[in-house]
Formats: sequence, C-alpha cells, structure tokens
Amino acid sequence: MTLDHARHDLHTRTHEHLALTWDDVHLDTPHPTLIVRSGKGRKSRRVPLSDRLRDALSAYRPLPRRTSHQDAYLLPYRTWAGAARHLRPLFDRDDGGSDRRGFHAFRNSMGTRLYDQLEDFVAVAEILGHVKIDTTRAYVRVGQGRARKALRGW
Repeated sequence: MTLDHARHDLHTRTHEHLALTWDDVHLDTPHPTLIVRSGKGRKSRRVPLSDRLRDALSAYRPLPRRTSHQDAYLLPYRTWAGAARHLRPLFDRDDGGSDRRGFHAFRNSMGTRLYDQLEDFVAVAEILGHVKIDTTRAYVRVGQGRARKALRGW
C-alpha cells in the first residue's frame, strides 16, 4: 500500500489535504487521527485514520524527500495541478484509458463506505466535515444490495 493508494482513505477536500502538515498527524496514539485545520468555513476537525493509511504514513514519513518538498507538509505537491499530476497514474488502465473522475470521487466513495460501516449520517457528516446532513446524503450511494438486504425476510 502506497501513500497514493491510501489517499482514498484520507477523505479530505483537495485544499484540505494540500494544507496538511506532519504536526496535524497523530500516529502514536491508541486511535490515530489527523487534524484538518483548513476545513470549509475555516473550521477545524479531528478525523480518524484507517489502519492502512496509518501504516502508509508511518512508512512514508522516514523516506527521503526531494529538495522541492517542504518538510513540514505531509504531501510533496502544493497545488491542485501538482496533486493531479502526482495521482493521475493511479487511475490509468492497462488498455490506455483512464478511470479518473476527479479528486471528489474519493470523498464520494469514502462517504458511501463510511455509511456502509456506521449506518449513521451524523457520524459520516462529522468525519467529512459537513454542517448539513443533506450534504452528506448526496455523498452516500445506498445501492440495490443494501435495499435487498434490508428487504430480506419481509
């Protein structure tokens, strides 16, 4: 698992993950978290880290950096264009096509995955940094599988 692949678990907005510093990452606690300090509306929030993101960050932190990478920042790119250039290869397919739908697709996928696990829109909203639950509902795809499971035995 590379840090680029673990980006899927970061569930931050692009401008939020560009602003993350190592001071925002708390790996050596019973429940690893990161602090998003530049959230929408200038609000900060503490969000839990997945095990694979914790492992990826732990492995990534001691690696040597390019001279252009500012040490305080978590990621080597500082702009949206730099992030796109860095992450684009993750979406390339063997047939030459691309499954890239933009960075926001990570958040949509994370919203659905979180809801599948938590079954609680309020908790998902908190993690994603949404003030309104209706915003969170737009991120969650319930799907036919969940409906079939709920209807089983009726």
